Amino acid sequence: MKNNRQLISTLIAVMFIISLVDTGTAQILKSHLLTETEESALILKNSNNVEIMIQPGTVLSINDQMMIYKSVDMVNKIVYLTKKKESIPLSIDSIPSINVYLGTRASEWGTKGMLKGGLIGGSLGLLIGVGVAKEYGADQMFLYAPVFALIGGASTGLIGTVMGLTQKEYNTYELGPGKWEIVNE
Repeated sequence: MKNNRQLISTLIAVMFIISLVDTGTAQILKSHLLTETEESALILKNSNNVEIMIQPGTVLSINDQMMIYKSVDMVNKIVYLTKKKESIPLSIDSIPSINVYLGTRASEWGTKGMLKGGLIGGSLGLLIGVGVAKEYGADQMFLYAPVFALIGGASTGLIGTVMGLTQKEYNTYELGPGKWEIVNE
């Protein structure tokens, strides 16, 4: 009877550990068990007492690698990040700078491209319309400007959007004494 209780207790403990590993709450790393802390904001403070909060789920670039911030453990001085669903614990001392990803410039460049292309296309269409009016009459003159404006705006807007997707925007925070420091309690 005593052996049955020990066997059942051991099976329950093993099932519990397996469920922790399967759900991602704990993972086996270099032959020891590493548990993740509760998600918390990362607070950076500079020498002018300006504080920045980085919320869990924010995309960061650390050591030229794009990762998602998860939480910080100030007791062990570890920042938890994820990359492709893999948890990456980094020592706070090994992080020279944090780049906070803000997005791309696709919207800005697409809008500028569309406006400039529309103006240039419309002007070109108006000039062609004036040339056509001299030969065929003025009744067809104003049809060219909107067509060329639409074609010019659409094409340069698309080009600007694609080019803007390649331009990522970051806020960079250099860490160290006299610069930005992690001040979570």
